[in-house]
Amino acid sequence: MQVLILDNYTSSLVRDVVDDNELLIKHNIASIEILDSKRQSQSSLEAVYLIKPTIYNVNCIAADFTCIPCRYSACHVFFLPPVPSIVVHKLKNSNAGKYLRRIEDAYLDFRPLESQVYTLNDPRSLEKLYSSECHDLVTSTIDKIALQLVSACTALGEYPIVRFYNPDKPNYEAYSLSHIIAQKFQNQIDLYAGNHENFPDNSPGRLPSILLIMDRSIDFISPIIHDFTYQALAYDLLEFKNWNKVMYSTQKKDDGKSKPLEGKVSEKDPDWVSLRHEHIADVSSKFTEKVQKLLKDNPHFVNQDTNVTVGDLKDMIFSLPGFKEDRDRYTMHLDIASGCMTKIETKDLKSVSVVEQTLATGFSEDGTKPKTITDDFVAVLADERLDHMDRVRLILLYAIFRHGLVEADYQRLQQHCGLSNDDIQIIRNYTKIGAPTIKASSKIKLSKSDLSHRFHSMNTKGYMTSRYVCGIYNVIDQLLTGKLSADLFPYTKEQPINEEESAAAAVGINSLRNTHQRAVWALNPTAQPAKQRIFIFVAGGITASEAKATYELSKIYNREIIIGGNDIIAPRQFLTSLLNLSKPRPSLNLEEDKKIAESAPNFLLESDRQKPSISSPITKPTPRENTFPSVAKPISTISSSVEPPKHEKEKKKGKLKSLFKS
Repeated sequence: MQVLILDNYTSSLVRDVVDDNELLIKHNIASIEILDSKRQSQSSLEAVYLIKPTIYNVNCIAADFTCIPCRYSACHVFFLPPVPSIVVHKLKNSNAGKYLRRIEDAYLDFRPLESQVYTLNDPRSLEKLYSSECHDLVTSTIDKIALQLVSACTALGEYPIVRFYNPDKPNYEAYSLSHIIAQKFQNQIDLYAGNHENFPDNSPGRLPSILLIMDRSIDFISPIIHDFTYQALAYDLLEFKNWNKVMYSTQKKDDGKSKPLEGKVSEKDPDWVSLRHEHIADVSSKFTEKVQKLLKDNPHFVNQDTNVTVGDLKDMIFSLPGFKEDRDRYTMHLDIASGCMTKIETKDLKSVSVVEQTLATGFSEDGTKPKTITDDFVAVLADERLDHMDRVRLILLYAIFRHGLVEADYQRLQQHCGLSNDDIQIIRNYTKIGAPTIKASSKIKLSKSDLSHRFHSMNTKGYMTSRYVCGIYNVIDQLLTGKLSADLFPYTKEQPINEEESAAAAVGINSLRNTHQRAVWALNPTAQPAKQRIFIFVAGGITASEAKATYELSKIYNREIIIGGNDIIAPRQFLTSLLNLSKPRPSLNLEEDKKIAESAPNFLLESDRQKPSISSPITKPTPRENTFPSVAKPISTISSSVEPPKHEKEKKKGKLKSLFKS
């Protein structure tokens, strides 16, 4: 039995993918504790540290073996790569050195947000990659991205073929970003493969995986257009924490006030999984049907008045006996859906969307070239119900539609709309990512052939508010059908001879019709066929609509398509990042610029013997069968001293178990 010690960063990584009870019961962990918190000594147990490689963390470990008696009997240290040599040297020469049993790299620095979506936990990537104020951070940021992508791929035992976006008419400074990331990744995963003879996981019948690396210039429209699907709209209009937590209100109290609660959307929420990619209109009707059925099955506990509001529905749900899990989930989704619908009506976003979709696709609702688009644009822009961010988004779409506007146009728009200088600067800064929003003269007439290739298309079926098809959808579709240009998306190595054949073989494969698709990060692989995996990475972040595209294409082509970026991006956060691209470095308040403490807290140097318990670690509960859900993803670590598991299931779990072997 061992003690697992995490820092604040690795704590969030671990708890995103595995429950505390799962670790405590299945992996024989005595307790889970935070590195720089007050911790009770457990001198008879060995400690497993899973932490970032910082001097501060090393000093905290050293403190555990400086106090008398030592807090633990030995230590096993797993660092997230890259690990500076100075950190390793300091650890080995500290008071913890003689108690050190292992020191290794732990390749798990990424966040599986959904079954087919991951992020790299970096919401400030746009600033670090595209701001002229952050040139000194570009190399280290790219190095970290490459290692994090190695973590994501090796967690699933994949050694992918690598392709990257190579813009045909680059017009921005960072045009080679995708190429540089791809080459760095190739070097790192080649090094990993050379050091691990049992890598990759060559499952019988599985086609080689592919990693396709792009940057945000692949699609200028998706981050700013209103998307009316449930998840995208909720991210756009409401406040989410870490993209999975949202505040909602419960039934009214005696004083007439509602009680706020924090809810969580995840793969364990069947309603979120089944409805997140549905149009908000369908979500509202489907959820109302679910609630009405629940109330119909419990007629003695509900108000029979036919004129009920969303608030009344929530009150009635909470009056039902039992069903706590369903009640909480239904109440949360009612709040999310009604919050979105309220904002749609308050701002008349349906009318806004008509103009947005025309600007984004280049066609009117009837499929013809728009003849009155400028008049329509000006009319919507004058609507007082829109806030300044909505107007900036609309102006950006219009500028891209026109292949750029001159400064005089923006001055007139600024006066007409009452926009600030910052609002106009956002529009100017989009050129730093390659968007054609500015042109030097009105006499310059640009056509599509003068600009970089655009990958978006138009959907003529379904809702008129959802006609725009994001560029990434079409890029992946071309990849899977063997039609993706090798000039626009070259390989880091020579093109494999059978790569086009394997891609073309996907055409005509039956769709997976199971809407409850298992998470690809799941530890139990027995239910999954040996499908080819396609990894997508977008430097600068991905949108909810792009995540939706991967699920749709996975069903069509029977592939495991896994998309990720530095972070999820929603329109308002994206515009804020664009504004930051021209701000001075000190005002960005980046983590990389903050002064980091190096000395361990004094209390870690003090022995807790003869003192009452000074912390409340998460400790091992009484075992109960069938009470813990399956883990969402295997924790991937490097452990060359541990013999690899024999069976595929154990192979995927072995990287987690290796942390807790002596």
